[in-house]
Amino acid sequence: MFGFLDSKTAAQRKSEAGVMASIQRAKNVWENADLNERMTLLKRVINIQDDRLFLAYIHSAWSQIPNDDQWKLIMEIMRREINDEIANRAGVIAAQSFSVERFNFLFGQKSFVDNWTRDDALGVWYCLGHFCFLISIASMIGLPEVEVGNVIEVGQKALMKTWKMSASTLKRFEEFNETKLASVYTIYKSISRGDEFGRFFTLFVSEIIGNDISFSLDAFSGGVIVQFLAGKMIDMDPFLHSKVGEMFAIVKDGVREQFRGFKA
Repeated sequence: MFGFLDSKTAAQRKSEAGVMASIQRAKNVWENADLNERMTLLKRVINIQDDRLFLAYIHSAWSQIPNDDQWKLIMEIMRREINDEIANRAGVIAAQSFSVERFNFLFGQKSFVDNWTRDDALGVWYCLGHFCFLISIASMIGLPEVEVGNVIEVGQKALMKTWKMSASTLKRFEEFNETKLASVYTIYKSISRGDEFGRFFTLFVSEIIGNDISFSLDAFSGGVIVQFLAGKMIDMDPFLHSKVGEMFAIVKDGVREQFRGFKA
């Protein structure tokens, strides 16, 4: 008759369901993880000095792990899920900012060099978005080094999933990243003045419209004249260069803002 006195509220039932779901997800993660992944999880939450005992844990089924250690693993896996969602959201923000629509708005009226297609230009545009994401992560203060690799991996997956590149665009994207990304990063790290930032985006815009720009540090230090003397055609639209630079800075701040909730 008075059974309703022991009934649980909707909030309590929802909370309990959430806990049970977290436990099940952690169990699934553990059971499906390879040995390296299990080792990474254990090193984060359990301090076992005995190598044989540690190895035994790694090979144990979920049901064989003591309850206290199960809960430590559950909390670690939940922390990683939260961080992965943050990294994914940061990647989506970068991808949606460096979108094909934004490219069309900024470059729709531009003329490309001979034998350079819109797909080629779009591939380099996406490279700038990818670079913006990487720079945002690299400039984060307080982001544990052990987490950086996973953040980049998750974020890059979000970039690629959002962009859905055609084969020709992807080919140009990969070519730029393989041959010029490291040099671009070296130049970016060397920049200390506003005019150098302006020159950086002048060169990147010139690359987008089809000019084979040199991103060596020596060439950059010599100024735009070095590119001219090497026979490179430089885009002469300072308004566009400024717009691209401003957008880069805004997106960088937006990506960094996502990591306020990151759990170390």
